[in-house]
Amino acid sequence: MRELIRQHSKKLVLIVGMLAFVFIIAGCSANISLSIDPNPIRFDVDNLEQEVTVTLRTSGIGSVELDYIDVLILDNQDEEVYSDRIEINESSFVVPGVEVQEGFEIDICEDFIDGTGHDDIDDELCRELYEEQLQGKEYKLRIMVQGSISPTAEADIIFD
Repeated sequence: MRELIRQHSKKLVLIVGMLAFVFIIAGCSANISLSIDPNPIRFDVDNLEQEVTVTLRTSGIGSVELDYIDVLILDNQDEEVYSDRIEINESSFVVPGVEVQEGFEIDICEDFIDGTGHDDIDDELCRELYEEQLQGKEYKLRIMVQGSISPTAEADIIFD
């Protein structure tokens, strides 16, 4: 059994090396893509919370450096309503076919409503402030990765 493995291990190493060489020659360098689901993200008076999933997919082969991720929410004039920077500062070797999903919840009452002048925002007050401040507007969620590869994903946020 050991002899069989020893005989075929050289062939396996050679095949893997040749495949890597073919990917490099064919221009299959490392790449990362992002997507946001659902798109658009819809809210209304009766639905003030929404689960959102960001999916990262890899393709190609190679090394990738990731510095940080910017998360922006922009109004219809492209003015920042919210921004956050997540530091990464990592380098990684990428292989094709890896998919990572990260879910998070957007809660209108906690994340968007300006409760200035109110001690506590209950569900009823949140609905009233939603109608005053957000209903009928459209925003955009933009997620941008910065590094040796810089993919961007966008989703509309619609306040019905």
